[in-house]
Amino acid sequence: MVERHPKVGAVEGAQDIAGRSVNRPHGGRVKDRDVGRHHSRPRGWEIVGKGRDGVESNEWMTRDPVADDDGLVCEAIRERRRFALDETVSSDGRVHRRDATDGRVATVSTVADTQRAVEIGDVSVLLTAGDEARAEAIDGLLADLPAASTPPRIALHYERAVPAMPDRAADYTAPDGDVWFDDTTVHVRLFAGGAARATSTSATIGGGEPRTFRMLFHSAVAHVLAFHDRFVLHAGAVAAAQDAYVVVGGTGAGKSTLGLAALEAGWHLLADDMVVVRMSGETTDVAGVPRPAAVPTDLGSALATSPLAGDVRARAVLPVATLRTGWLPAAGVISIGHAPSAAGTLEAVDGHATLRALLRSFVWTRNPLLLRRFFGTAAALSRLPGWDLRLGSHPGRRLMGAVDHLAAIVGA
Repeated sequence: MVERHPKVGAVEGAQDIAGRSVNRPHGGRVKDRDVGRHHSRPRGWEIVGKGRDGVESNEWMTRDPVADDDGLVCEAIRERRRFALDETVSSDGRVHRRDATDGRVATVSTVADTQRAVEIGDVSVLLTAGDEARAEAIDGLLADLPAASTPPRIALHYERAVPAMPDRAADYTAPDGDVWFDDTTVHVRLFAGGAARATSTSATIGGGEPRTFRMLFHSAVAHVLAFHDRFVLHAGAVAAAQDAYVVVGGTGAGKSTLGLAALEAGWHLLADDMVVVRMSGETTDVAGVPRPAAVPTDLGSALATSPLAGDVRARAVLPVATLRTGWLPAAGVISIGHAPSAAGTLEAVDGHATLRALLRSFVWTRNPLLLRRFFGTAAALSRLPGWDLRLGSHPGRRLMGAVDHLAAIVGA
């Protein structure tokens, strides 16, 4: 069971909450944890013993700072684990647990967590949902993100209420909604319903249908992570050994096809649709955002055998286990597209063409503040070798033609 205490508006307030939660009520053993960089008191405590209801349990209290719109505040998060005597899962997916409270058998439905901490790139993100339906929407998109190994640095909320929008004309109108820029804050309102508000440290998505989260997640997380010098791109990434290649192109350009070709060639696929890039000294690194890759089914690949349910493009899904995780140094940039010829084409391009393609893959180039932050990383990537790869028009030859082009890139 995970309980989230109400957010408090000051560090001292969160410390008060932590003190009341840890002291006196439980009577268990208290173990001090490491001391936080921003606080003189321990970051958290592990309580081992009986809770108010007499059940043996562990509790973990974090007081690590999560910055919000009004400055540095704290999220106090408490996790309670009840020791069960036994637990089984029936064929209908329901959990049957004989609880230690009185030995009775309790049956509970399997439900999505309304809160969890994950890593995107190397940034810990606290994901929270306002209800179970929204928790399921988050899991539908991000279920395969790894659990955070460090305290959350940013927070992303998906709520029922629509965030308030500015009372003025939009600064930019996109095909699917209006956008407002205000210093380090961005507001997005979809014409189809739903909206998002993102700052340098948190983002809130609200309203609309369950698909609202899928539509706004990329824009929201790209905005927040940019202030941490991690840049989320609408791009894929493939790797030969330890050399990664960023694959840029719009929707339908062929990023997934090239990812499938990479697997056929014995390469690694990091992601087919969303990657994070960062500067690491003199090197530019890339990591995929792990989600199941959707690949075409008409290319004759034995890997594309699991249909993606409800997909209008009739694609197959590759499990996340297929992807390579972690950071790799970028060795080049591939701009992907389609050619009129059956086998496709490959040609080297200069840095200016690569830079333009990279800027198109970053959703916030219209925001001068974020463009300035991203430009140095984009320029570093554009100084790497770049290619324009056009996939062949003949489905029977497209995949193997892409494999040949990848071999030519490595041999260049």
